[in-house]
Amino acid sequence: MNTVLVAGVETVAGANLAARLADEFHVLALTLNHPDKTVIENCDSACCPVENAQSIAHWMNAVQPQRVIYCGDAARTSWGDDLNVPLEQQRAILPAEWAKACHEFDSTFTYLSTDAVFSGPWMFHDEQSQCFCTTDKAATFRQMENDVLEQHPDALVVRTNVFGWSPGTEPGWLETTLTEIANRTAGPFSSSRYATPIPASWLAELIARSWAEEITGVFHIAGSERVSEFQLINKLAMEFGLTPVLNAVSEVVERPQGFGQGETSLHCSRVRKALFVPMPTVSESVARIHEEMENGFRARIQPERGARSLQPWESEFATARIA
Repeated sequence: MNTVLVAGVETVAGANLAARLADEFHVLALTLNHPDKTVIENCDSACCPVENAQSIAHWMNAVQPQRVIYCGDAARTSWGDDLNVPLEQQRAILPAEWAKACHEFDSTFTYLSTDAVFSGPWMFHDEQSQCFCTTDKAATFRQMENDVLEQHPDALVVRTNVFGWSPGTEPGWLETTLTEIANRTAGPFSSSRYATPIPASWLAELIARSWAEEITGVFHIAGSERVSEFQLINKLAMEFGLTPVLNAVSEVVERPQGFGQGETSLHCSRVRKALFVPMPTVSESVARIHEEMENGFRARIQPERGARSLQPWESEFATARIA
């Protein structure tokens, strides 16, 4: 069985990708720049406390993976709490170091980038769009993409916007938002900031399909529908049997400024044609998130939760779908 090294499983993207890919591959779930490893069931979990060229070479030598997926700062969603995670400028070179090591070891390399490199004014952005966000953070992420392809010309660079269950015991954006909706303390949410989010586990399936089709270069892999933060939150509320959120904030006076604040929706026609598959709708996406709580998938990325009080949206009553 091929070995896949998922670097960055402390992120929502990394944890969910590792858990889903473990159904088809031998997966090493590697936590980056942290003394404690993130445990993902059905994966070999390990920790890389200090991420540098030497540690990257060590892991490549030790594991000899056929494929590597890097889920760093750019893999974090541009919506929610992750928006405020500061970019560690000293880490900007590391995706390229992983790409270089993969090229030397003849391993395929997949790099998760972000839709927030864009910022309107168009509703959808294809891979050739030049409507870039002008923030330093977005410029750094674009440079990372270029550096990765320079070091590994056959790498796959995936621009996306993922959401899903957070690894470990600390609640992330999804868990916190559902709890706030249940407690009626959620919001306000933007009704003018649009994106094309996709469940991280669904992204994992499309990436595996991309490997099978051997596509390389920059591809947009995201949801099929453009949705505002306010709309997505209310779709989640309805799916989990919770009271919809009524308070919204609109920023239509002028073009929004800032990383992840503008129009970041991705046009995915290129990958649809390459893989011969549709991208998920918003309804399909929130249904997938709900199913993952009920079918045990969520528990696979949160095995250390242990016994604790259930949140209102986790109770049997709250999880009954609205007809």
